[in-house]
Amino acid sequence: MYAPLQVLDEEHLKVDAQLGGVDQRKIFVLAEKYLPRLGYSKRAHLMNVMLPGFKQSKMSSSDDHSKISLLDSASTIQCKITKAFCEPANVTSNALLSIAKHIIFPSGQQIHCKDSSAAVVTFSNYEKVEEAYTAMKIHPGDLKDALAICLQNLLKPIRAQC
Repeated sequence: MYAPLQVLDEEHLKVDAQLGGVDQRKIFVLAEKYLPRLGYSKRAHLMNVMLPGFKQSKMSSSDDHSKISLLDSASTIQCKITKAFCEPANVTSNALLSIAKHIIFPSGQQIHCKDSSAAVVTFSNYEKVEEAYTAMKIHPGDLKDALAICLQNLLKPIRAQC
């Protein structure tokens, strides 16, 4: 019953679009097929890549500590990122690097981060951040601080509208 109820949520929540991970693909297809047959309007469905969560698992909307919400305050973002698992040189299961790759750089931002000599380095693309992180030229704490600032800058205009 969960899948049909999730599809009906679109009508009863009166949404025009739904954002979800690629894991929601089948639900979106179901909604596109059956909502019009029930006399309801077709909605837009937006999918994004699945990012790792802050606790070494996938991000989950049911676990508030595994993700950043659009309306999280600056202090909440800082707290969540500070607590995130971020193993030195680990680029395969690193939620913060995934955020840099899929959110920060595509939004046109740069990352200003201290390197191992405490000099501030500006990164304009993900590949350079990953290279520096793998070589342990960026400390996890410095990456966390830099990404918290980037996310706060990205979300500030959204919060201002709400």
